[in-house]
Amino acid sequence: MRAVVGVAMSLAASPALAIFWNNDPDFGVASSTGLTDRAGWFQNVYQISNQSNGSFGTATLLNNEWAITVRHVVQNDGNYGQIAPAGSIYLNIDGKRYYADEIYTPDGGSEMALVRLRGGVAGALTVTDNINYDQNETGRIVQIGGYGYRGYINTTNAGGTQAGSVQGLGSFRRAYNVNYVPGQIRIIADGEDELESRGLLEGTVGSGDSGGPMFAYYGSSRGNFDDPTNWRLIGLTATGSGGSAGESWGGQSNYTRISSYGGFIQSTLTAANSAGPAVTGAWTSDSGNGFWDSGGDRISFTGSTAAPVAHASFGDGGAGYNLDSLGDSIKLTAAIDTDQAMSSIQFRYGMFGDEGGSIDGTIAGGEAWNGYYVANAVGRARVGVLEKGENGGGVGAWWSGVGPNSSVEVPESAAAASGDYLVTSRTATPAGHYELELSYTRVGDGLKIDWGMISVDENGDPNGVYEHIGSVIDETPASSSWNYNQVGLMLLGNGFTGSIIADDINVAFTAGPLTGDFNGDGLVDAADYTIWRDGDEAADANFDGVVDADDYNLWASHYGATSTSIAVTIPEPTAWLLTALTSLVAIKRRG
Repeated sequence: MRAVVGVAMSLAASPALAIFWNNDPDFGVASSTGLTDRAGWFQNVYQISNQSNGSFGTATLLNNEWAITVRHVVQNDGNYGQIAPAGSIYLNIDGKRYYADEIYTPDGGSEMALVRLRGGVAGALTVTDNINYDQNETGRIVQIGGYGYRGYINTTNAGGTQAGSVQGLGSFRRAYNVNYVPGQIRIIADGEDELESRGLLEGTVGSGDSGGPMFAYYGSSRGNFDDPTNWRLIGLTATGSGGSAGESWGGQSNYTRISSYGGFIQSTLTAANSAGPAVTGAWTSDSGNGFWDSGGDRISFTGSTAAPVAHASFGDGGAGYNLDSLGDSIKLTAAIDTDQAMSSIQFRYGMFGDEGGSIDGTIAGGEAWNGYYVANAVGRARVGVLEKGENGGGVGAWWSGVGPNSSVEVPESAAAASGDYLVTSRTATPAGHYELELSYTRVGDGLKIDWGMISVDENGDPNGVYEHIGSVIDETPASSSWNYNQVGLMLLGNGFTGSIIADDINVAFTAGPLTGDFNGDGLVDAADYTIWRDGDEAADANFDGVVDADDYNLWASHYGATSTSIAVTIPEPTAWLLTALTSLVAIKRRG
């Protein structure tokens, strides 16, 4: 039988070479289908590319966010002592590029790397339970795989049945061997009788397979090879003997021993897990693809070919929160991370009241979806709060700002964005990190809406690059029930190639203060009148920005109330109090 030889692509002192299939006619057997493809949990194995040096290798997803590979696959250009910038490393997963967000290595000389991806991979298997942390690997049958072969493939002369060529991405191949452990795990292409007797295709590895997984068989029965729970991840392809034209029979391949780095793997995954407790219901993707929900407070879209839209319920049982009393408030906060500018893919966020309890994707009519959304503003364009619902022209598709089923701007809500990005004449909101806030507060004049989208640095501090903030009062809000139970995030556009991540998503309700309790002691009494008489802004009982007779009337109507009771006494104004209303009222507007 003849060897199938791959082209060297990865950079390393002694790079691993492409997988060999039945390298010697006297040993091994050909698979009935020729070269084998990904099977079972090998669906988690993908090609990883390094744009700093044009090389590629193989990586295995441990879960939706983390991949494992070897150090030289992610080294910076030709410098093994440095790690490439995260933005130059990506996994090609079903035709989408999932770029690295963070890269971790245990030390400068270890052939091991953990790559945290920007965004999550929907449908990825979690194989962290298949990682082997015990040093009991010697003598086990192992299954190896990688993307080390590009170009011409022909196994017809080697007893197989597949002929022809494969171009473009490296094609995944897998084989078997028997390991031994003199420190690193090793295998030798020497024709194992045990493999031949079981019809298993023996192989070694090659360039481009670097970082590929080695799974060892831990099943009690040697015949039960198809059950993935019987296999554990024990090694990563590191180096191999031979030249770029391929190994000779008897050559060996070396693998990073996973069990030597168990503590590093566990501590890194634990410490960097940022998905906090969920404060919303499960997120629903209404449009777009590449969507992932962490099940906690983190969602993402990656490489979506359509406008991404997602929504989730909040509140106990998805019932939301009622703004029944003055000062009651709902606040949405989130951290937004985007790797590209947002202009035609304008970002929008809002909270809504969905009386039917379920928002059915693109809404063309029916019950009103009452609420508000805010869009990021671009340079020299004023953008503010837009209202959906009966007062806002009915329901529309994806909170559209155009068409008959549209939204209308809340009067005088438009605000321009500011920041250094305007200096360079760019109109698009730049790529980067943003802190997001949106709150609804019931006030005497209606519903007060405050919003903010501020660019921040890696430490979460404002960096002056972008800021879009504002506040407005809607005097006739569409949601007559004062209930809001849905949060929505969307990108306006036909798709994008990168990732947008919403992290630390939180929706919280804060009950308003006891009406008339201006000093916050839990009692509405004469001491609170003194604060009103002096015109202190704390006496703005109806939250309209003015301390006046309306606030006095609210104090008077709640006189005697406590934080654990309701008002039972309404004092009539005395003559001196009536005088105070006309001569001593201090009117103070907030700045």
